[in-house]
Amino acid sequence: MRGPAPVTGADGRGRRRGRRAGPALAFALAAIAAACGTGVDEVSLDEPVPTLFPSTVPGGEAEAPVDPGSTVVSPDGGLDEDSAPVVAPLDHDGRARVLLLPAGVTVPVLAALDDGSVEVRGPCGNRVRLDATATAGAVSVDAAHLVVDPAHGGADPGVVGPDGIGEADQNLELARLLVDALAARGVEAVPTRTADVDLAVEARVAVAAALDAPLVVIGHHTADPGAPDAVRGPDPGVEVWYRTGDAASRRLGGLVHEELAAALAALGGPWWHDDEAGVVHRLNQRAEDLRRPLALADGPAVVVEVAAWGDADEARRLATGEARARIADAVAAGVARWLGSDDPGSGYRDLQPEVVEAPALVTPCVDVLAGLAAPAGAPSDANDGTDRP
Repeated sequence: MRGPAPVTGADGRGRRRGRRAGPALAFALAAIAAACGTGVDEVSLDEPVPTLFPSTVPGGEAEAPVDPGSTVVSPDGGLDEDSAPVVAPLDHDGRARVLLLPAGVTVPVLAALDDGSVEVRGPCGNRVRLDATATAGAVSVDAAHLVVDPAHGGADPGVVGPDGIGEADQNLELARLLVDALAARGVEAVPTRTADVDLAVEARVAVAAALDAPLVVIGHHTADPGAPDAVRGPDPGVEVWYRTGDAASRRLGGLVHEELAAALAALGGPWWHDDEAGVVHRLNQRAEDLRRPLALADGPAVVVEVAAWGDADEARRLATGEARARIADAVAAGVARWLGSDDPGSGYRDLQPEVVEAPALVTPCVDVLAGLAAPAGAPSDANDGTDRP
């Protein structure tokens, strides 16, 4: 990941972006640069300012830092503190492929225009033209090992837990911790959002496509512990959904599940789980992946459902700083093993070969960039309403 880098159009000419960051964005730029070992130019840090991911939930600070590599599972099933895999560094060419905007969304760069503006894929799936003022303070990214997608956001809070914390807020906090935990392992990760904003599924997947990077949708939580097939016991009910027919997605899911299930078990139960617990996939009636991000993805992709956010006891245990840190660290450990080893993972299950229709879950998408930019080109259908991940 780079600091402000040239946005290169079809003619190959580079234009500098994001060089007029204010104090708040300066801190955000420095946080990203520090995590990824890259520099940011023309940034002042003269006063205390918020972080890249402003915490929106209680208990956002981790109670006990987790040592990178401490949750790597050894062959005998124990936790091996000396088995952290080595992740190969990325090759950076300096070409901006996505922009992390001050508005809290990450957008793919489509073209650099002669008037100095840049055309991007907006958060509601539409094409948007941003001028230099709108991109001031943006962070440009030319490569990433992984894209982290905190599910829900904006008008879609997801399941609201017993203490009033929505999935969207919990997911955002987990994503913040996950990006940090990945950076500690040498994994450069880019979030799809850093604020509580609307983001169409198509827009989330487009970020991964622009970077040619795997997609991890983090923070979905099972919502109905009272379902007929739900039982409560000592084993965590982690579900990791992978892209059907893609071996890389399946192995990524198996490694993330292995680490996450071990981390939750160490926190202590009981936990709700149902017949979809494990590393799974399933199709809808259109023979597409039931999980829409997986249906739209072109590369490796998984959707992680951590636990039962709709259960009062479970949600309160998940919302502590220690639990969040351990969840993020476990997912990071699984990703690092996927990138740096040939470990096969575990927890794979074959669901019944039934075809399930995805529920119709369509909500309006409010474009956070609407007040900053003039539309460039016809908007997509996702501008009026979009399936949520």
